[in-house]
Amino acid sequence: MSRGQMKANRVLAVTFTLVLSILAACTAPPAAPASPPPAPTATPVPPTPASELMDVVKAYEAAVNRDDASGIPALFPEQFNNDWMKWYRSIMTNQKELANSYAFEAAMHDGTKFEDCRPSLDKWVTCGLTYWDDCWKAAGVPALKSFVDFTIIDKKIEILSTRPSESTPADYGKWDQRMTDLAQWIRQERQDQRAKLYDEQDGYILSAESGAIWSQLCQEYAATLK
Repeated sequence: MSRGQMKANRVLAVTFTLVLSILAACTAPPAAPASPPPAPTATPVPPTPASELMDVVKAYEAAVNRDDASGIPALFPEQFNNDWMKWYRSIMTNQKELANSYAFEAAMHDGTKFEDCRPSLDKWVTCGLTYWDDCWKAAGVPALKSFVDFTIIDKKIEILSTRPSESTPADYGKWDQRMTDLAQWIRQERQDQRAKLYDEQDGYILSAESGAIWSQLCQEYAATLK
């Protein structure tokens, strides 16, 4: 074979190999798409320590008992649900109502004691509650026994709710009857004070002024029954 033929054969072989490579690439199945990266794993939020929950409860109890009507709202967020004073008025949901209600309590010489507090499930605390004020005492009910439930999130009291204990129905009924009789007496004997105490649409007016008047009238009415 001549040198020219050998060179021609090599060129032909290279060309043939190149053609086969192109044909193989055209007929090969497409490559599988790359797998997406694994989703990041969310870091679990650790539960709130029971000691932190109890710190909030203790701060609330201390503020109530030192009549800190302006400081108590700092323990609540902007939006909350509080039926603490539901024996006087309906649920409170804003800071102004909250401050007024505790100013009312302070003027009524109230007292609050929490007992056997039990933190549970990360954000809840349930306590036994003993509550008293001038009108309860004047009605012959030394103290209201009940329970209070706290829902605490980010060191703020989101929900505060009271519920009866076994002794509450009889005590509450006695107090409720006394307040009904007192309201009738006020209409007859202290009509000039009534507008400062009661709103026909909203019920009891909660303020420092109204609390002081209620305290006085509850004691005056009790004296008329002796």
